[in-house]
Amino acid sequence: MKICKFFKHRNFPYFVVQKVENNGDRWEYWSLDGEKHSLENNEDLPNNLWIVKEIRLYREFNFTALFQKIVVCDAKYLYFHDCSPTISYNEFKYLTASGNVEDLAICGSVIRYEENGEAVPFEEILECLPKIIAITL
Repeated sequence: MKICKFFKHRNFPYFVVQKVENNGDRWEYWSLDGEKHSLENNEDLPNNLWIVKEIRLYREFNFTALFQKIVVCDAKYLYFHDCSPTISYNEFKYLTASGNVEDLAICGSVIRYEENGEAVPFEEILECLPKIIAITL
């Protein structure tokens, strides 16, 4: 098989993981082979994350610091539990841009506009979720 030199990568540019989760100060991610890896903080996560299955975030933490590390998000499951301060609508749209989200949980968390800080109407959240099956609020 021949491959054009412009489409061939010497090193794949993304760090692909199935799942990313935080629980307090501890961060965990699962590689594509299902192996679980634990980290002390989100600074130890690679800066080129491609998340293919799930994001599960608990408690207060700096969401923007994690968001800056995500390059591609194809996640089917998004769970936000007591995330503080809030999740911005632009970040939420980026995480759901693939249109693959089937299950969303927003428990104790609020999605807000960055411009004025108002909560995003539920209808606008649904517009970002064309394949949604289950929502937990």
